[in-house]
Amino acid sequence: SLLAHYTEDSVAFVSNLHSSNIQVNGGTVSLRNAAIALTGEKNYIQVRELGSLWAESTTIQAAYLQVDASGSVSLRDVSMLGDVVCAGSLAADNFVHQGGSLTVLEGATLSLDGDSALSNLTVQSGAIASISGIRSLNTLTLSLGASVEISGNDFTSLASLVLTDVSDGSYVELGYNDWGTMDKDEIFARLGEYAPYVTLDGITVAEWNASRFYVNNLNTSGAGSLAYAISQVNAYSGNLKPTIFIDAALSGSTLN
Repeated sequence: SLLAHYTEDSVAFVSNLHSSNIQVNGGTVSLRNAAIALTGEKNYIQVRELGSLWAESTTIQAAYLQVDASGSVSLRDVSMLGDVVCAGSLAADNFVHQGGSLTVLEGATLSLDGDSALSNLTVQSGAIASISGIRSLNTLTLSLGASVEISGNDFTSLASLVLTDVSDGSYVELGYNDWGTMDKDEIFARLGEYAPYVTLDGITVAEWNASRFYVNNLNTSGAGSLAYAISQVNAYSGNLKPTIFIDAALSGSTLN
């Protein structure tokens, strides 16, 4: 084990011990241009209360990195294989997480910036997270009981979004990200069952749908007719610009 205080500008710590681990107990570990490869039954890094880990231009392979409450970790240009569980403070810039999950627990803080790639990110209730600069993410799990700011991320390859602790009137803003399209209909459709709890540029799916009027029969006076759609637009009181969509054959003087 590597205990207490360890500082080195250039470190290569490789252990093949059966129970190999790094524990930071109230001190500071600084790593630059390092290669950390832990193997064995208990191959983990633990930053305990009041401990601090700083790493730059470093690769880390471990079963998991655990940040206890009051512990802090700062990663810059770091590539890691293994899970990350944070109950303290984690700041990452240009972080490549090659497999595993990153979980931010209640009371923890996450600051994620730069050109980062992650497999699975979970933010639990009571956590504080600022998430920006993700270029690749497979699964995002968010509690609506967390305080989050999410913008400037590339969500074109996001395979799964899961929202927890949802309730009527609770929302998370996800509009200021790249979804591969500007069409809110497409984005809300991708969100599936969680669409009612998401705002896109401050707009809920209910507000969005209420501003859209669809015509499938031009000549009748009931629902689905142009006359009915126009009457609804005239009575519309929302903040969005209402839009009429016509899916019907036009002929003669129908629109006169």
